[in-house]
Amino acid sequence: MSQDSLKQKLRNITSAIYFNAVKRFDSFTFIPTQEPKFKNLKILKKDITKQELDSVMHFFSMSLGQKCGFCHARNEQDKKWDFASDAVPFKDVARKMMLMATKINKQYFKNAEDKKADIIQAVTCYTCHHGEAIPQTKAPMPVRDTTKNFMPVIRSDSAKNLLIKDTAKNLLMKDTSKIIH
Repeated sequence: MSQDSLKQKLRNITSAIYFNAVKRFDSFTFIPTQEPKFKNLKILKKDITKQELDSVMHFFSMSLGQKCGFCHARNEQDKKWDFASDAVPFKDVARKMMLMATKINKQYFKNAEDKKADIIQAVTCYTCHHGEAIPQTKAPMPVRDTTKNFMPVIRSDSAKNLLIKDTAKNLLMKDTSKIIH
């Protein structure tokens, strides 16, 4: 056997070993994965990626101060979320709110579509919710804090009522004394 044919045989064997190694490595690590097909998407785009969907859900969560269970059903027997289920009524409310915000933005905030705009004004969940599941319908009552000389906003109704009563009583006494003297 000549030295050239021996080199060629060695190249062929090396190539075969390399090819099989790469083939095995590919079969374990580079399995092509498809984006999951999300079910029951009625408002969001059908070809949304997992990253985009997670981002939207995270935004909803932060805007409403709630977790997944506020809109999504959980199968306690399987200990898994059934994200496609419409069993929780707030999910349908969220869909209607998304349509409402989209309609408002298209009608009144045309620059929301302009990606190059310096300031983009748009209505989002946070515009009304401010981190609360049920948005406030009235502005929060400012309460004078006599120790710090500013008006904090108190969101808790029970604490607000107690503080308002005490503060109003103290302010009325002070104001009345000024008027009498």
